[in-house]
Amino acid sequence: MISKCIPKGAVLKLDSDKPWDTIQAQLLIKIDQALHPPLIEYEHYDVTFSIPQVYPKPGLSLNSTADYDLIIKRHNPKAFTVNIVVVQLGSDNDKENEAKIELAKEKAAKKSVQSVISI
Repeated sequence: MISKCIPKGAVLKLDSDKPWDTIQAQLLIKIDQALHPPLIEYEHYDVTFSIPQVYPKPGLSLNSTADYDLIIKRHNPKAFTVNIVVVQLGSDNDKENEAKIELAKEKAAKKSVQSVISI
């Protein structure tokens, strides 16, 4: 049972020419470094992104190639900061955990993980 959720931050610098599966793998590495889960799968996390002054918080989903392309293909090829929030999901039948996840999302939206993507 989670008694306290503490946001953890990380910086990740990526080039925009990297494919989605590479980006996904890099995010999983950062999750592993921060949380050390026994089993790590991207589907176990709710990943969203926001770009200040373009897509404000709470942000949009970052779960597919199409989501990633939205970041890369719709903006000038300059370096910009993308805020990425990763929240670990609980089991579907654990209602208490779901409430804590929602609270963690709200807190994470205030203190998001910042990742820098260079394009």
